[in-house]
Amino acid sequence: MSGEFKKTVSMLALLAAAGIMVGGVAPKAAGAADLGGDCCADLEERIAELEATAVKKGNKKVSVTITGRANMNVMWWAENGVAASNATYDHTSDIYFGNVARNETEFNIKGEGKVNSDVTVGFLMEIYVDPSATGGTKNSQTKHQDAVNAVPQTTYVFINSKAVGELRLGNQYQAMHETFNADTGKDTIGRYGQTRGAFTFLLRDTANTLTSIEYSKVLRPLEDARAQSLMYISPTMAGLTLRADVAGDDVYGASLTYDNKFKDDTIAVKASLGYEKLSRVDIASALGTGLVASTDSQEILAVSGSISESTSGLYVTGLWGKATASIAGRQDATNWWVKGGWQKNVTGIGNTMIYAGYLKEDGLYQNATSKSSSTLIEVGIDQGIDDVGSVYLQYQRGSLDNTLTGVGSGNGTINAQSLDQVIGGMIVKF
Repeated sequence: MSGEFKKTVSMLALLAAAGIMVGGVAPKAAGAADLGGDCCADLEERIAELEATAVKKGNKKVSVTITGRANMNVMWWAENGVAASNATYDHTSDIYFGNVARNETEFNIKGEGKVNSDVTVGFLMEIYVDPSATGGTKNSQTKHQDAVNAVPQTTYVFINSKAVGELRLGNQYQAMHETFNADTGKDTIGRYGQTRGAFTFLLRDTANTLTSIEYSKVLRPLEDARAQSLMYISPTMAGLTLRADVAGDDVYGASLTYDNKFKDDTIAVKASLGYEKLSRVDIASALGTGLVASTDSQEILAVSGSISESTSGLYVTGLWGKATASIAGRQDATNWWVKGGWQKNVTGIGNTMIYAGYLKEDGLYQNATSKSSSTLIEVGIDQGIDDVGSVYLQYQRGSLDNTLTGVGSGNGTINAQSLDQVIGGMIVKF
């Protein structure tokens, strides 16, 4: 067999193999008649079909990836020690279906393009599927979710240098985000990201009549929000990363985060310290207050830490935060939170997590003559499914622990009360 004939046979064999990989082409029986024919035309046809069905990109130099999660659940809820008022459809327990707050269904679109070996430019967009947003109905004692709304959240562009750091511009989480979310584990139901089943439900006054005040006004951890901002993120050195940002009119913040592993990577440690100051007009919405003097400001200081040990599977995460304001008559708000548990792959299909958490919040609600005090307790189990998702079941009790007097907007007096939830669902990641 001549060398040229061997090359021809080898080339046709490669083309036939490619046809099998691309379109599932079954190989024909070997024979001289098969080596000519239409094998190349068939391969070209199948490649054309693949190109026609593929997602197109506007710029071949920018690679685009889509990631996210789908999360749906069932929630049983019940108020404690209260009776329904005479209002139509008011009730004190029920079962709802949907997607309760936090860990919502979302998808992320990220584009990146290399300028050279050091510099990368790109963008990130996050879109939440939130039934409670943009005209949808929130869960409460009188209503349940009745819509699915896609809500744009994070959208920013960035330029990253391995040597110098990253610069981001657009609507994004603020620099303190890492401080409020420091965790050595992944963002799952059983780790730092908490479900907020009670938050959209309404508090009752002394006559058991529903007010306009949600549990979220008295019970939610101090945390950052998204803002139109310019942020700098330093390269990580010895486990340390600095973030600093400026947003709007006299709003700025910074955080320093340490993230490292020890003892052959069996012990993971993460800790973060953050500070943020909001001044002038920007604090009107952030503080939920009315008139704001030009000299008024709010400062937030927070520290968090997390440690986990992979051999035993034990982990613990904690947060402390305080918000102070110069506004006359405004109280300081403080909270602390601890969450811990056990996480191991004992089933062979993914990590099993058993956990418990406790949140204590004081002074969050400001539109009353008395200072609010509230707590959240939770226990649960989260079973991973081969790194593609998880199923989970958790119990939570959200409580207003004291009586609020002189509550604004005509709400009068609100007695201490609580609400239980049992939430079960499934997350699929992509």
